[in-house]
Amino acid sequence: VLTGSINLSTSASSVYVLGRYAYVTTLGTGNDFHIIDVGDPTSPKELGSLNFPDAANSVVVNGNYAYVVTNSLGGLYVINVSDPNTPTTVHYHYQTLQRILPYKAHTYM
Repeated sequence: VLTGSINLSTSASSVYVLGRYAYVTTLGTGNDFHIIDVGDPTSPKELGSLNFPDAANSVVVNGNYAYVVTNSLGGLYVINVSDPNTPTTVHYHYQTLQRILPYKAHTYM
C-alpha cells in the first residue's frame, strides 16, 4: 500500500533508511544524492541534496557520514550528514567501485 511519495530528478539507484531519514542516490547526473525526511510516511520531504559529476550507484550511512559510490568516473564520496539540510562532501577518493556495503560498524568497498 502506497502511503506517500516524492518526486526526484530521476530514478533511484539506492536507498538507505536510518531513523527518520531516507538517503537516496539517483541514476542521472545532477542532484544525485538526496536526504528525505520520512518521519511522516504520508508526506515525505526532501531536506538536502548534492550534485556529483556522475550518477551515484550506492549509498550507506554510518553515524554522521554517508558513503556514496559514483558511476563510470569512479569514486567514493564521504558526506557529512549531521545537518540533513546541508549535506557536505568531506572527502573524495578516486577508485573504480560499483557498490559499497555496510557491516556492523564498518563500511566495505
